[in-house]
Amino acid sequence: PKAGPFATSLKLRQAALHALNRPAMAKTLGLGLGRPHYSPYWGPGMVGYDESLPRHEYNPDRARELVREAGHPGGVNANLSVINRAA
Repeated sequence: PKAGPFATSLKLRQAALHALNRPAMAKTLGLGLGRPHYSPYWGPGMVGYDESLPRHEYNPDRARELVREAGHPGGVNANLSVINRAA
């Protein structure tokens, strides 16, 4: 399969992380009880979890800036799929 632009561009991956509104997603998908997660595999209390690691907070302006810096001034098309199911 053909690798998309995110596979070869750190700036695009960082832009995608800044474009995610984790608090809003947690609130909506968690029916008001969810908490935002900034690490895909670890959460508080788990071995390997480190609160001191940098977070990519929701910042759409920074996301747009990184997309431009990555050489895509017109933006990049991307799809986001979210699975919402009981644990």
